[in-house]
Amino acid sequence: MVDGRRPAYAAAFAWSGFDSAKPLTWLFVGGLTFLLLAIAALYPGSELHRRNTIGQLASDFFNTLHSQKLKG
Repeated sequence: MVDGRRPAYAAAFAWSGFDSAKPLTWLFVGGLTFLLLAIAALYPGSELHRRNTIGQLASDFFNTLHSQKLKG
């Protein structure tokens, strides 16, 4: 999983070293902001998909075990 907190913390601690007059600084900050927002927006959907997939796999597994016990 991608974690955007570390780059954000690093940027916050290094903020005094950034030259706010340079456009590249703001491009970098905008990129970090976009990264954090994208992670926050996409994480719930991916977590829901993971839980549904694992839940379905577990259900299939236990149904298979149960049907084998009934046969044998």
